[in-house]
Amino acid sequence: MHRVRLFGIPLLAATTLMTVILPARATPGVIAEYALPNAGSGPQQLVNGPDGNVWFTENAGARVAKVTPAGVTSEYPVPIGPYGIAHLNNQIWFGEAAVGHTGGGSIGRINLDGAGYTSFPVATNAGVRIMTTGPDAKLWFAEQLIDKIGTMTETGTVKQYRLSNFDQPHGITTGSDNAMWFTATGGNYIGRIVPGTNKVANKYTIPTAGSQALGITGGPDGNLWFVENVGNKIGRITTAGVITEFAIPSANAKPKSITTGSDGNLWFSEHDTNKMGRITPAGVITEFAVPTVNGGPFGVASGSDGKVWFVEFEGNKVANVSVL
Repeated sequence: MHRVRLFGIPLLAATTLMTVILPARATPGVIAEYALPNAGSGPQQLVNGPDGNVWFTENAGARVAKVTPAGVTSEYPVPIGPYGIAHLNNQIWFGEAAVGHTGGGSIGRINLDGAGYTSFPVATNAGVRIMTTGPDAKLWFAEQLIDKIGTMTETGTVKQYRLSNFDQPHGITTGSDNAMWFTATGGNYIGRIVPGTNKVANKYTIPTAGSQALGITGGPDGNLWFVENVGNKIGRITTAGVITEFAIPSANAKPKSITTGSDGNLWFSEHDTNKMGRITPAGVITEFAVPTVNGGPFGVASGSDGKVWFVEFEGNKVANVSVL
């Protein structure tokens, strides 16, 4: 406060103070869990759907389900237990792998309202695992039991890329170079296919022997990131094929899946240590305990609400973790 004069008369002028209230920020690593309606559902993999919900598969329960950002779950029965899941042209697609991941010779499709189930054959006992949508507007998927990578158009036309025996492909994703990158669990390498060609372009051996690489995703840094289920590491591979590995702090974590979060970090599940992990592009890892004892976090996906969603296989729940 200070004095001023107006026509010779002293006056007091007040300084106005303004209080600005900033919106509260969520604490990273806070986990919210939602129990599934039916016991023993065996939830597996997730995808952020075009309707703003997160969709996931219930392999043991033979259902495809969705969860809203508020945690409301809806389930839709299908004839065969689904495993991998993706979306294409405003429909949900899923590998029909059967209970226990056996067989898996077809891919199913439903509409966003859960109706309109259709099944398309792939190959006998293909073992369809992880699925994704490629830059060519086709489904790309790993056929683990017959050592192939497959593609499917929206009308069900299939093309396959033959790998070596016992390569056992599992995870697949699109890279920043618009090529398809996949993990070969049995072959212990990361593979690369250019859409429109007729062969695997590159195979890059993972430094850790017998790493059993599973999930893979495109990172915010333009690299590919993957989990090593047995190697107990997170791997990073550049589009030029240079691999760097980062050890997970907890022993025998058995990581299953990985995704890029809205915070610019990578988030992954630690099934056997019952944790969710976060790794920065620089390789710094932080772990967050899942509230449900022996929940068994499995598949992960980044949701439209900015959170990372995951399923708990043993806990029979779908959950999310705040990242910002």
